[in-house]
Amino acid sequence: MSDATTSQPPRDEDGPIEKSKAALKKEAKRAEKNAKFAAKSAAKAATEPKDKKDKAALPPKTKTKVEEPELVHKTPPGEKKGD
Repeated sequence: MSDATTSQPPRDEDGPIEKSKAALKKEAKRAEKNAKFAAKSAAKAATEPKDKKDKAALPPKTKTKVEEPELVHKTPPGEKKGD
């Protein structure tokens, strides 16, 4: 016997091999992941600017600085808080 025939599972001469439930589930998950990835890529491509001119037209991103009040110790030296 040749190696090609021994590595393939046996099948009927009439039709193709039927896939198991687990194989069908895996195939469905893979197809769903591919569809999600394609949708994300299309959405990302639609929102990204095509060239540098479009990037310049976007407003610059700035971070707002939160000003915190300075820490002031009101307790005189040598005394404990709460007394």
